[in-house]
Amino acid sequence: MSLNSLKIRRNALWLLRLTALVVVPYGLVKADIVKIVTQPSIINIGFVKEPSRELKVNFPMCDVFLRVTWLDKEKKIGYTEYDLYKSDGSKDGMHNLALIHLDSNWPSFRYNIETWRDENKLKKLSALIINGRIKTIIGEYNLIINGEDGASTTVPSTSLELTLSNNKLNVCVPFPDGKRMWIAEEKRVDKVYEKQEINKKMEKLKPWISDVFPVGAYLLNSYSSVIDINFDGVEDYFGAAITVYSSGNRYYRMQLMWAHEYDDNYGEFYFPQIKKTCRIIFWSFYLTTDGKNYFLNNQCNLTKLTQKGE
Repeated sequence: MSLNSLKIRRNALWLLRLTALVVVPYGLVKADIVKIVTQPSIINIGFVKEPSRELKVNFPMCDVFLRVTWLDKEKKIGYTEYDLYKSDGSKDGMHNLALIHLDSNWPSFRYNIETWRDENKLKKLSALIINGRIKTIIGEYNLIINGEDGASTTVPSTSLELTLSNNKLNVCVPFPDGKRMWIAEEKRVDKVYEKQEINKKMEKLKPWISDVFPVGAYLLNSYSSVIDINFDGVEDYFGAAITVYSSGNRYYRMQLMWAHEYDDNYGEFYFPQIKKTCRIIFWSFYLTTDGKNYFLNNQCNLTKLTQKGE
C-alpha cells in the first residue's frame, strides 16, 4: 500500500466516524452465493509446490502457501524467495530474497535481503536477528535490527504496489507453530470479477455506502477482498475502510467507532446484528485464520462477530 493509499485509508476512516450506520434488509438469493471465477494459474517460485493434504484440509480458504524458512520462531521472523507481480499482471524482474516478519501491528513479507544472498552473509544476518532486537518502522516500511554491539542494520521494503499473485489468490503464510495463517494477500474484487459483474455487485451494495462517503465505491473496487467471513456460503467484502458482510437474510456494514479521540491507531468496531464491539490496536488491517475462524489483526474473531444474532 502506497503512502497515498494510506492517506486515503486514514481519511476514509475519519469519514466513517461521521457516517451514520445504515442497515437495510436485503433478501439474499442464489446470485449472492460465493461464485468466484475459476482460480487462475499463477506461477510463483515462493509457493509451496505440493502442500500436504492436512494443510489444505485444515486451511481450505488458502489457495496457496508461501514457503518460509524460520530464523527465529519466537520473534516470528524468517526468510523466503518469491516472484512479484505488477498491477498489469506481468512479473517484476528476477526472484526476490526477503525476510518475513509477522509483527502484530505490521506483518510483512517485503523486507528485501538481496544484498545478503551470499551464504556467509545470510549466516551473519541470521545471527544478528537471533541475538539482536527487531523493530518495525511503520511509516518508512523498514525493518531495523539492533545488534548486541549497539549497531543497527536497516532492511528496506520492496514496493507495496507489487504483489505475490496480482491479488487473484488467497496467499497464506503459516505462523511458526502452524496453528494460524496470516493471509498475506487476498482475492480482490476487481481482480477476480469482470467489470460487468462488479457493477452488479455495486448496485447490490449501494444501500450500505452512504452519500457522505463518496470514495466508498472506489475503495470497494480497489481494496476490498472477496471472502466468506462467517462461512454462511454468501460472499462478503473485507476492506481497509469498509467491510460488508451477510448475516441472516440481509447485509450489514462493520462500523468503525473511535476508542480515543484523534487516535487513529486504536479503533473500536461495531457489529449491529449482535450489538457487540471489538477493539484493536492497528497500523494496518489484515486477516489471520485458524482454519475455522477469521481474525481481524489476529485479535478480534470476525467470524463470530459477523454471524447471525439471536
